[in-house]
Amino acid sequence: MEAIRFHTVVDQEQVIRPPAGIVLPHGAIEVTVRHIEPSTTPEADPLAPTRHWLLALAAEAEQAAPDLPSDMVQISHRHLMLNRLAPCGRPVFHYRKDAA
Repeated sequence: MEAIRFHTVVDQEQVIRPPAGIVLPHGAIEVTVRHIEPSTTPEADPLAPTRHWLLALAAEAEQAAPDLPSDMVQISHRHLMLNRLAPCGRPVFHYRKDAA
């Protein structure tokens, strides 16, 4: 009989589940378990350079962004709430541009 090889992940229950389409024979079988180190090559994760660039860009933007005053946060929150409460047929609510 030919050897059946497949890769799977063993969870906390310590159960080895063969992938879909793999049929294991009934009866006694020999199982050899080998730990596979995750590959760190670019072929393993083709989006790694893009992900790294986006995370660096986000970190840089977070450091450069000034803190928002609490009153601006409250105005923005009210703006979002009132727009959600407006029925579809009514115009979108806009708060006043000039402060009273």
